[in-house]
Amino acid sequence: MPVKWFWKSDLRKDDSDDSAWTEYAVAQIGKIEKGFRNSQTKKGKKTMTMGKYIIDFENEIQRRADDDQLQRGIKRVEVDSDSDSDSDGSPSKKRTGTCSIKKKLFVRGPGFDHPAYVAKVIEEMGGLMTPNVTSTTDYVLCPEGDKFDAGNAKLSLARKFRVPVVLLPEDFSSDDNKKRKSIVLTAMERKNMVFYD
Repeated sequence: MPVKWFWKSDLRKDDSDDSAWTEYAVAQIGKIEKGFRNSQTKKGKKTMTMGKYIIDFENEIQRRADDDQLQRGIKRVEVDSDSDSDSDGSPSKKRTGTCSIKKKLFVRGPGFDHPAYVAKVIEEMGGLMTPNVTSTTDYVLCPEGDKFDAGNAKLSLARKFRVPVVLLPEDFSSDDNKKRKSIVLTAMERKNMVFYD
């Protein structure tokens, strides 16, 4: 099953807060996953070195090789097997439109009148909201129409990493949660998206 690996970038926040975590780079995820799988064998090492850091799988931390006191949490998140991934388990850069939301990584783009509604709906549908666009983000959500600002920093990163942008109708701020879920699914099923080539 494909996986994503994260390190805790904001130590002030609770571990359950997704915004406290930053995803490792795609190349690093493949190496970490390989080290993790090796650590699960009887004779496997429980740590691996990656640059100036030591990844400790047993204690779920990364620490500086030159100072054991400088350490942060790490976590492994399994993603749906129907999501895009390379053979080593790391997410691939290839993106395709799909209406499956469960365990996909979303970033809320600019322009929503009620941004909390977006996060709530995605999380209730099983998706994961993250604050930053990375190469393994599955979708960026934006309102269509006048509020779509292609020059925004998050959308520039979406273009760089070729992450599809899902355009949601402006009436997304409706008070009806079922309607909001339906709007998200409809937009994704109809591939109401901007794909960067």
